[in-house]
Amino acid sequence: MSLRIAIKPLMAASLLCALAGRADAGNVLWYNGDNPDIGGATVNEVAPNIGSLNTYDDFIVTDSAGWTIERIWSNNQIKVTGVTEASWSIRTGVSPGNGGTIVASGTSAATQVATGRTGGVTGYLEYTIEVAGLSIYLDPGTYWLSVSPLVERDPAGDFGGVYLAYNSATLGDNAVGTPPGTGDDGLFNSAFLSHNFAAFGNNYSMGVAGVVGGASVPEPSAGWLLAIALPAVVGLGRRAGGPAGR
Repeated sequence: MSLRIAIKPLMAASLLCALAGRADAGNVLWYNGDNPDIGGATVNEVAPNIGSLNTYDDFIVTDSAGWTIERIWSNNQIKVTGVTEASWSIRTGVSPGNGGTIVASGTSAATQVATGRTGGVTGYLEYTIEVAGLSIYLDPGTYWLSVSPLVERDPAGDFGGVYLAYNSATLGDNAVGTPPGTGDDGLFNSAFLSHNFAAFGNNYSMGVAGVVGGASVPEPSAGWLLAIALPAVVGLGRRAGGPAGR
């Protein structure tokens, strides 16, 4: 077997990796910051027996070209695992007692990934609940985000006590964008607990990622990349020394 034939698989793999590396999954455009070691939290979940209990916090689209949001998330102290869905909303014109206008919302597939931190008040492990695969264009301005995990029936709704999921509060550690975990203007909304976008004096750990301006090019599948990479490598081999195997 010639050296030219032996190197083709390596070239194909290298080209595949190079092409895959160009896919743009979206940069962090705003993140309100991490939960400190002794930080508090506010209940943030959707459960069948108590409905929606949602935290909100504001972020500012600062670029004149606007943003296209591709991923959103919140960091939550959660007693349970196996969260696969989240309820989310992006709004404008929100203020205490006023839910403003919904720009985009839904219930979508979500991931639950441990952050490595533990809630200082609840004692629960903290997880990032993330919704991906979005393409939401936002003009410059101020918006309000909510990302709440869907959980099982919550015993606290029936018997009182500690709820299953809480959105971590933050003081802005490792924040990105504006505002950086400051302002203490996070809001809480729950018909079950009789709060109508109530001000709790917290900043909540959540964020958005995407691109400035229009949507990024969708990430191509591995199979599509391989279909391009292999013919390209074969073509290189033939130009270098004639038919393979000579």
